[in-house]
Formats: sequence, structure tokens, C-alpha cells
Amino acid sequence: MSPHRQFTFISLPGEIRNEIYNLLLVVVEKDQRAARGNILFQPIRGLRLRPPKVYPAILATNRQVHDEAAHFLYGKNTFHCFLTGGMTGAEFPLESLRSFTTGRYFSRIERWAIMLRFRHHSDEESCRQLPRHFATLCNIIAENRLSEVLVECINCSPRQGSEGRSEQAKHMMGVLDQLRVLRNVTSATVKDITVYHFQCYGGAGPLLSSEYLDELKGVMEGPATSLQSEMAPLTLDPA
Repeated sequence: MSPHRQFTFISLPGEIRNEIYNLLLVVVEKDQRAARGNILFQPIRGLRLRPPKVYPAILATNRQVHDEAAHFLYGKNTFHCFLTGGMTGAEFPLESLRSFTTGRYFSRIERWAIMLRFRHHSDEESCRQLPRHFATLCNIIAENRLSEVLVECINCSPRQGSEGRSEQAKHMMGVLDQLRVLRNVTSATVKDITVYHFQCYGGAGPLLSSEYLDELKGVMEGPATSLQSEMAPLTLDPA
């Protein structure tokens, strides 16, 4: 018998293994905030983001490590989704999203950061794409246990005058109302950050009232109602 005891990763205490998983698989929060800022304030076409510093190869060690580590990779990271007005089916392929959500670990995703960039076009069909895509996303993630949902929206072509601002606010609220299918979110935040982008150009401030945003937050963090649980899934126009 060998006098040297063979060391294995599994022989480490669970607390130490968890610390290792956290170091290898969980993205640092400041890097996530930087990524959100880059996405919101740069053009979508040609945007290049650095990949997150995670090392998922550890999941291939064995079945036990795979199952333990998957909780950290999927459950503790914030998954980002960027939607902009005028997106085409090629830029936001709904069928690919539905295919991804059937994966065995999608249900473990608890944290979402959704960025909405509104553009107002003369092309009405382009304006209708964002509500469709956002409704699809909300209905899909509503089936998950959600610990954190952050929604940041920015209007990239704010209009001057009360009538124009009111029209744009109505459109934005129509999109954000899709969030009402989410319930029991541990921490929900909805922000209109238009003011921060346009303040240097004399912007008139956010289009959405704090009362409306707080009301959405309350709905998302509240319990599911009996009426909601009986609602049929939203049927979307495939166009």
C-alpha cells in the first residue's frame, strides 16, 4: 500500500469546493455593470464585448463536480439580454431562444439584466418588433425561479414637447407592461435612464414616472394571483 494518500478534488470540504466554484465561474459584479453600460451606449452593429472571465472547463471533471458547479455558473451569474427597437428576426432569432430555453440548465438561471433601447422609426413594423421580442422573453423566463431582474431602458430619439414625450412614454409603457407576467422576484428593478444619456444635450429627463416604475416593481415582487395562474400563454404574431 502506498504511503502517500492520493488527493482528489472531491475530498476537499464542500465549503472549499464552493469557494473554488465561485472564483472560477461567477463574474465579478463590476465587470457586469461595465458590460451593461457598453451595450446601452454604443451602436448595436459592430459592438464587441470582452467575454466574461469564467472557466467552465471544471464542469467536465466528473458528474458530481458538474452538478455542483452548474449551480454557480447558471444560478449566480447575471444573464444579459439586449433588445433594441428595429431589431430584425436575424438579430433576435426567436426560435433560437426557444431552443436554448429547453436546455437542462436554463431553469437554473435566476438573475437577468434586460436592456431595452427604444428607437422611434417611421416604419411601424420596426416599432412593433421590440414588444414582440420582449413579450417572448418575459413569458419564457416567467417559468423560472427568479432572484433578481434588472430592466434598464433608454430612449435613443427623445422628442421635444409634451405631446411627443407623452406619445413615446405610452409606447415604452406598452412594452414594459409585459413584465407583469413575472411574479415572486426576490429583487426587481426597472429604470428609465434616458436622462443620463441626454443630460449633456439638454435632455428633459426620463419619460417614465417613478410611480409607474415602482408599481411595476411591486407587481414583479408580489405573489402570483389566481387570475394570473389561469392565464393562457401569450400568443405572438409570428411575423
